[in-house]
Amino acid sequence: MKNLFYLVVLHLIMTSCGSSHQFLTQQTVQQPVALDYSILEGNYENDAGADEYLGLWNDLLPNKSHWSSRAATLDTYVSLKMLDTKTLQVQLCSPEGEELERMELKGDATPFYFNIKPRVNVVPLLLVYWYSKNPTAIANDANGNLILLQEDYDHTFLLGLESVSAEFIDATYARYDKTQKNPLPMQVKDSLLIKD
Repeated sequence: MKNLFYLVVLHLIMTSCGSSHQFLTQQTVQQPVALDYSILEGNYENDAGADEYLGLWNDLLPNKSHWSSRAATLDTYVSLKMLDTKTLQVQLCSPEGEELERMELKGDATPFYFNIKPRVNVVPLLLVYWYSKNPTAIANDANGNLILLQEDYDHTFLLGLESVSAEFIDATYARYDKTQKNPLPMQVKDSLLIKD
C-alpha cells in the first residue's frame, strides 16, 4: 500500500508539468506573438504599483525556490537574457543598471511561450501530505511587452482534512524605459482564486 502511494505521487509529479503549462495557455485571452528570444530578451518594469512586494521579480522567484525572501520592487527593473535555448537568466537591477540579484531558470520553448520548469514541493508522510507547484509561462505581445502566466497550486491533506487552493495570474509587464520618470505599473488582466 505504501509503495502504491509513492508510485501515484511520482506519477502525478512526472505528468503534471506539461498539462499545467497547457492549462495556463488556455486560460488567457492575451495574444502572444511567435516566440523569438531576441524579442524576449530585454528590460521590463518590475514595479506593480502600491505594493512594493508585487512585481515581475517576485512572480518569477518561486520558480527558483519557494522559500526565497521576496525583494522590494520599487525603483527596480528586471533584465531577461537567454543563456541558451533552455536557460533564462533573470537579473534584478537598480535604475542605474546595477545588478542587485540574479537567478537562472530552466525551461522549454513552445511556438509562443517559454515554459519555466516549475519548482515542485512534495511532503508525503503517513498522515500528512503537501504538494505545491507553480508552473509559469512567459511570452511577448505584439507591442513587445512581457506576458506572464502563472498558477500557484497547493494541495494539503492533514489527518483526514483536505485543502486545495489555486490562484491564476495573467499579467503584462511593460518594457523598461530609463527616460520615463513615472512608469506605468503592470496590468493584471485576470486573477482567479479557488479555495476548498
